[in-house]
Formats: sequence, structure tokens, C-alpha cells
Amino acid sequence: MSDDAKSRATRAASELRETDGAFDKMRASALEAFFASKASETGLREEIYRSVQTIDAVQKHLKMLVAGGEIEDFADILRKSTEG
Repeated sequence: MSDDAKSRATRAASELRETDGAFDKMRASALEAFFASKASETGLREEIYRSVQTIDAVQKHLKMLVAGGEIEDFADILRKSTEG
């Protein structure tokens, strides 16, 4: 692995650690909302459940990208998709 690739991998892993904190906060917030909801609020509970599943899936995908060294490509795609 070249020095540039090692540097990029290290940077991506560092960014992922920071991102993990954000995912953890989002997940905790969603679970807090779930437990604060009433049993009769099934629509809301289902929406929160899907949110948690999405958070977990995105977090898992980002970890796979970092492990595969593809996080920079992913970041470029996100940047291009949000520029408008």
C-alpha cells in the first residue's frame, strides 16, 4: 500500500469514528422517541423502527466502504448529489 493510500485510509477511519458518534446520537434519539410514544401510535412507531433500520444500514455500509478503501469515492458521490 502506498503512503498516499495509507494516509487516505487513516483519514477515512478517523472520519468514520466521528461519524459513528453522530449515528449513535441519531439512533439514541430515535429510540427515545419510540419509548416516549404510546402503544396506540403504531404508524409513528413503525416510522421510527424504519429510521433505526436505515441508520444501522447506512452505518454498516460506510464501515464496509472504509474497509474497502472506497470512502473517498462515496464522499465524492454525496458531494456531487448535494450540489445543485
